[in-house]
Amino acid sequence: MALASVRGNLRWNGRNGWTDTNTGQLVASLRHTVNAGRNELLIERNWLETWLTTEKKSLI
Repeated sequence: MALASVRGNLRWNGRNGWTDTNTGQLVASLRHTVNAGRNELLIERNWLETWLTTEKKSLI
C-alpha cells in the first residue's frame, strides 16, 4: 500500500509515523521489531477502513 498516494492527507513526522493533516491524528507508525529483524507498519483501523472505502480499494 502506498501511503504517499493519499492526496496530501498524510504527512511523515520525520521519525516513525504519518499524521493525518486534516485531524492531526497519528494514523500510521513504523515499528522495528528487534527480535524478528524486520519492520512493522501499524495503521489505525478506522482511518484505513475509511480510506479504503473512499478510494474504492480493498486489502488482501
